[in-house]
Amino acid sequence: MVEPAADTAPSSRAGGVVDLRASIEFGAGTPALLGLKVTPRSRPGQRVERCELSIGGAPLPVPVDQPLVRAATDGSATTVDVSAVVHLEDQPDAGPLGFEDLVAWLVPSRYCPSDALVGFAGKQFGGSEPAAIDAVIDFVRSRTSYDANYSYFTTTAIDTLTSAAGVCRDFAHLSIALLRALEIPARYVAVYGPGLEPQDFHALVEAHDGERWRLLDATGLSDPTHAVRICTGRDGADAAFLTMLFGTAPLVDVTVHAELR
Repeated sequence: MVEPAADTAPSSRAGGVVDLRASIEFGAGTPALLGLKVTPRSRPGQRVERCELSIGGAPLPVPVDQPLVRAATDGSATTVDVSAVVHLEDQPDAGPLGFEDLVAWLVPSRYCPSDALVGFAGKQFGGSEPAAIDAVIDFVRSRTSYDANYSYFTTTAIDTLTSAAGVCRDFAHLSIALLRALEIPARYVAVYGPGLEPQDFHALVEAHDGERWRLLDATGLSDPTHAVRICTGRDGADAAFLTMLFGTAPLVDVTVHAELR
């Protein structure tokens, strides 16, 4: 058995303010249609004071009811820029989950085939008590090396378990799959992480302990207390910061900066 790690996150984040900006640079290609999930929205736990998004210097509308933004290129090199000011608030307790939430956050998904890990998770962690949440995060963090050379767009939680290496996305997928295998609802959260080094679009895990959602960083590289949520999904397929639907727009560089005032 893996002993649970101590939950050292501060109990309150109310009053914090995060300044954030990001740039996604594309090289020349062919006219392309892009789906972007890079803008934070006001929701329980955070209030967006200002958010601006543009491509090639031309403003893009920022939706308030969902995270997906449509963008198009004409085939020339261009850059997507986002900047925002976000006020942090305490996250209200969700209480016990309803049936639809259980279905959404307990079933296997593309990158988190939890059904294939039920036997392993049961032997490694035992039952589905809330303490298992910390035990899973500690297990993934202690045995997985942060190494981009082992991560591909096809990498699943099982691949990460066997390679014992990956990036934040892979740490999150393995944690989520193990938690679901223990019948603990879990989901993938894309965030801006103040204090994260190196800065990037970051992946966290959110697990439900029966009374509340707990936001956790399986990599240990950031403090989830001050995370700014971009979107939530079953796994990285639901929360990718960039999806290319048609055409080609080679990704040249991504820069992210999130600072807590």
